[in-house]
Amino acid sequence: MYRIDVEYPLTFARLALEKGANHFLVVSSMNANQQSLFWYSRMKADLEEQLKKIPYAKISILQPALLLGKRKEFRLGERMAGIVFQRLLSPNKSSFLNKWAIEAKAVATAMYRIAQKDTSGIEIYGSEQIQAIAEQGLDR
Repeated sequence: MYRIDVEYPLTFARLALEKGANHFLVVSSMNANQQSLFWYSRMKADLEEQLKKIPYAKISILQPALLLGKRKEFRLGERMAGIVFQRLLSPNKSSFLNKWAIEAKAVATAMYRIAQKDTSGIEIYGSEQIQAIAEQGLDR
């Protein structure tokens, strides 16, 4: 898992920079934290910290909540959580439950819109910001 979630994105980021890319976007996790008790959260934090050391003009890190949507592989825990959140999520986007799950399509839309922004530096987008960008456009 570390190879897929950390080593591959870092290798891709370095290769893309060598080929002239100036902006790198990555999907991390809303719980990325090097001090976390959970290995997955520490791993995502490790990815973020190592990415920040690569000299891109712009790095955009998206930290979505649980991703909802269809997957090729079956993940029981995610499937159960997804069913619960899909039933409980309010159409009112201010619902506190919306902080815990987001459609993968919304993340993809936000990534596309963020890629169009003319900014520089390191930007980190939380799940609520991602949802807002997907719904409204570029303004955060």
